[in-house]
Amino acid sequence: VQDEVKLTDQLTLNAGLRYDYYDAFGGTSNPRLAMIYQMNDNTTWKFLGGKAFRAPNAQEQYYEDNFFLKRNPDGVNPETVVSYELVLEHQFDSRLRGAASVFYYAVEDLIDTSIDPVGHVALIYGNLGSANAHGLEMTIDKHWQNGLETHLNYTWQNAVDGDSGKRLTNSPKHMLKARISLPLNEQWRANAEMSSIGSMKVSHAALARHDERAHADVPAYTVTDLSLTGTPLTNLELGLYVYNLFDQEVYYPVMSTVVWKNSKAMGVPGV
Repeated sequence: VQDEVKLTDQLTLNAGLRYDYYDAFGGTSNPRLAMIYQMNDNTTWKFLGGKAFRAPNAQEQYYEDNFFLKRNPDGVNPETVVSYELVLEHQFDSRLRGAASVFYYAVEDLIDTSIDPVGHVALIYGNLGSANAHGLEMTIDKHWQNGLETHLNYTWQNAVDGDSGKRLTNSPKHMLKARISLPLNEQWRANAEMSSIGSMKVSHAALARHDERAHADVPAYTVTDLSLTGTPLTNLELGLYVYNLFDQEVYYPVMSTVVWKNSKAMGVPGV
């Protein structure tokens, strides 16, 4: 259910409630609230708050291979997150727009793997902990008179493990994205996008979840992509894309169940 109420000419309240039911773990209710204050024609304040969930997927809930991964006989509950955000949006002129926000979120019942307490060999999914984060985000968009479009976004966040207070893995503190789109003619545009990701910790495995030896730092990296897009004919769109133009080494978060080459030293038999 959802409703919007205009409290004053400048203040609007938007509230909603969602209910989901799963055979595996039952029902979950998730409210959300938005308070929107139109300060003037060019400036808007927004306060956003709500609760959401992530249901365990099929692998987390049911998969087992009788060797490396066992099904949790007690089942796996959904992750839940409560978030709050304060947003300021401003239209500087007809072509320049900016936004800034501060946010906080707390996640409970994080789904992860740990050593099966029965047998102490296989891994098992379960609700193992919590995490929280706070940060800020800034965005600016400019549409130039000649058709050029530019976009810049920066995010800073500090995400920590709710139990140990240590920095969360796979969560960089700094992220910067820039995009430029240049019209070549009425049909074609040339585009360039840069994504810069700050250094972060990654987890080698879930075998020593709270052991610093099971974590490592990966360096910051920047990736540049180019594209040429257009509509040469009606109902026909074409695009030519070049990803990672400078062949930058990129790091992607992976499942904590991935076994690395040094897994034997971390206690995995038979590797």
